[in-house]
Amino acid sequence: HQIWRSRYGADPTIIGQRISLGRQRFEVVGVTVPHAQLAGQELVNFWAPLTMASAFAGVDPWSEPDTASLVVFARLKPTVTPASMQAWLEVWLERRFPRPSDRAPTAVHLNSLATRLPLDGDAVAVITVIMSAFGLVLLVAAANVTNLMLARALARQPEIVVRLALGASRWRVARQLLFESLVLAVPAAAVGFALVTLTAGVLPSVLLATWPTGLEPLENILLPLDIDLRVMACLAAAAVVCAVLVTLTPAVRLAGIRLAGASRGQASSDARGSRLRSGLVAMQIAACVLFLVGAMGLLDASSHLTNPPLNLSYERVSILDIDPMVRSKVAARLQSEPAVERVAAAWAPPMGSPLRMVGVTASVSDLSRRVGYVGVSPDYFPMFDIRIVRGRAFSPAEAAAGAAVALVSEATAAAMWPGLDPLGQTLDIAAIPGRPSDPRVPRGRVRVIGVAEDVGNGSITDGVDVSCVYFATDAQAPADMTLLVRTRTDDVNSLRLAVATAVNEVARDTPFELTSMQVSVAEMTWGFRALSAIASVLGVVGLLFAYSGTNALVSFVVAQRTREFGVRMVLGASAWRIVRDMLFQMGRTAMIGLAVGLAAAAGLVRLLIASADILEIGVRPFVVGAAVVFIATLVASLVPLRQAARIDPAHALRFE
Repeated sequence: HQIWRSRYGADPTIIGQRISLGRQRFEVVGVTVPHAQLAGQELVNFWAPLTMASAFAGVDPWSEPDTASLVVFARLKPTVTPASMQAWLEVWLERRFPRPSDRAPTAVHLNSLATRLPLDGDAVAVITVIMSAFGLVLLVAAANVTNLMLARALARQPEIVVRLALGASRWRVARQLLFESLVLAVPAAAVGFALVTLTAGVLPSVLLATWPTGLEPLENILLPLDIDLRVMACLAAAAVVCAVLVTLTPAVRLAGIRLAGASRGQASSDARGSRLRSGLVAMQIAACVLFLVGAMGLLDASSHLTNPPLNLSYERVSILDIDPMVRSKVAARLQSEPAVERVAAAWAPPMGSPLRMVGVTASVSDLSRRVGYVGVSPDYFPMFDIRIVRGRAFSPAEAAAGAAVALVSEATAAAMWPGLDPLGQTLDIAAIPGRPSDPRVPRGRVRVIGVAEDVGNGSITDGVDVSCVYFATDAQAPADMTLLVRTRTDDVNSLRLAVATAVNEVARDTPFELTSMQVSVAEMTWGFRALSAIASVLGVVGLLFAYSGTNALVSFVVAQRTREFGVRMVLGASAWRIVRDMLFQMGRTAMIGLAVGLAAAAGLVRLLIASADILEIGVRPFVVGAAVVFIATLVASLVPLRQAARIDPAHALRFE
């Protein structure tokens, strides 16, 4: 449905038309309903008969029946569960392939497609992180409202004392506070509902507007964000529950109020409650620091990815995936295209995945290391403007023969032959224990013929290679590899036309995929930008909460200690000394929050670097994030402290 709308303009006469797919032309016999893909098939845009598998790249199950190439889908009866299906399948397989049988499946997996998002380990981890972040914001907001309600209840203490003195029960006063909270919570829930509705309508447009050009259209995989009544009911229930909870603390304080002391203007002092309120504000500050550090770290990482310091000139390079049977002919034909500057082959394109590792032992120095490696053709180095600082690159004859020669990066040469000349030295190749050997890697000993400058051939987040050994190959080799094409201009469409022309001349209607490396970088950067935008929103919200929470706490303390301040002023204390003491107390709370937030942020960064393939985050986000929060905390304390500085001792010592 989505591809019918995006590519064919929702043409109502599409049924019966013939379109090109792979090596054949197919008649369109139907259009699916919207979002009719199974879980994991969001990028599938067409369905063709299995008997026409030969029209597409990949394994043909009819000509290669012994090659594993099919996935079986089964719809269970209403009375059958996945667990019983698994048990039945195991019994059926044993009967179908009695042991010993060389045709018995070695591994069978039964995966449920009942949900759009499978609840596997990765999905649960992502959901846990997201829910934890928003749960922390909710907790901070609840703590903030609690402090505000405490300050409000203390400000209304004279009124409440009068009502209690006139005969009102404590329960009646607490009930009034509860209903006042509900009056505030219901409109807040309505505003939340409006924000959810607005976000659900605006978010798809924002995603489409920021989606990198040249990638798979996002509308093909973007699911509709419909408002769920169950979620809205949960929102309303949460608003009511929160309104009740934030009223409990002021109500409990009212239960313990002493009319005699309160009538004289003496606010009750609760050391444990004071520590709890300070702890809540410290928690808000810590959460704000965590969000701001995460947001700034992700922004730094996304800017790093946008212009990765890999020493590679990849701006006009594209990755060409095509059937290996015609790869070498297409590469040779592309050499004569006017729009093509160079064609190279590599076992893996740079910036795509981490380099694979192999064990090597150097001659003369007898040092053994695990080094990264990649197989490349001679044109790989000039394609990315990689300088050969010593020696020479591969010759076409060496590449065609897969000769036992190699180039090493400067870092590898310095590590394997410190203080020695690497040219003419040899490397003994050895498999890494416990890892499958790569059949493409030369066996035995290879001779070093050149040293290349340090660049980044691995993942974009790995930066410049710590070590790299280049082996010789070319497009005619039967091994798995990718073609790399560099254009003379920045026009990707002209390159696509040139590739289509070359492919049609070599093997008409052979499917191919052409992806600009700039588009690939933009795709990786987009994810970081999306995460940084979410973290930035959380950071701003957390900063507002920390600001208002600090303001509420200081206001509460000032209101609670007004009589004390009056007594101190009568005894000779200056307003500046009172303000200084309050600033010191608030600064201590802020420092505790900053320490906790920075420690949590450092732990989270370490966890992300260890478990995910992301760039390391430097010191700048920690310093800037902590400084912003600390300054905001002090500024939030100034307004109530100005009120403390203007306290009239005569007014503070009498009860009005």
